Amino acid sequence: MAFGLYKPGQGYWMRVLTASVVGAIVLATAMWVASEAKRVAVNLPVSAYTMQISGVTGAPSPGSSVTFLGAVSSEGQAPVIGTASITSYDPDSGTLVVSEPSMTSKTAGVGEIQSLRVDGVAGAPPVLRAAVSTKPIGQASIEPLYLQGVSASVVLIVGAILTYWFCAVRPSSVDFLIATDMEMKKVNWSTRKDIIASTYVVIGAAFLIATLIFTVDVALKEFFQAIGVLKT
Repeated sequence: MAFGLYKPGQGYWMRVLTASVVGAIVLATAMWVASEAKRVAVNLPVSAYTMQISGVTGAPSPGSSVTFLGAVSSEGQAPVIGTASITSYDPDSGTLVVSEPSMTSKTAGVGEIQSLRVDGVAGAPPVLRAAVSTKPIGQASIEPLYLQGVSASVVLIVGAILTYWFCAVRPSSVDFLIATDMEMKKVNWSTRKDIIASTYVVIGAAFLIATLIFTVDVALKEFFQAIGVLKT
């Protein structure tokens, strides 16, 4: 027994062909699982949001609690619609990343955020005020590409192990493949000349049958038109 192979050298081509077909099925399954994993990752809870802010007054610091404000009402007030924690801020690009978002408004979502502020101590002016220039972009708790890669890799690894076990190690399945290979060798395969001749016969017979059916159809049409069953 070499490398764990059961009856090595026997039923080679049947083993190879079977492993190839199973491998193609495993590969297709891995691709399907990867596409489904992407859909799952997109629907996972959002752990952070990235947004572009402008008109910044103040300097936000990581870890500060930020308050999301909605559109200004007719009374000139901007309602509070949620809170989050500042993760990072790039003053050069105006990119703000917040984590642990919590929307307190039941009617307004993240897309309704118009501005934000970071409150100071009681009675003091806000540490930060800024307008949100673009719609916040959510970051899933798990990167979709990582989830796709891991899920597809698991399918490929498990599929490879099962294929090897079925085609090379498991005695009952290997004996079946070996017996099948032996029976295939007993088949009297047609020669190239025989196949070409048979193909010509099939093509010729198809044309003859088509011609016969066409002739009968035309003859019946003329007959029924002659006796007045069909109008000319």
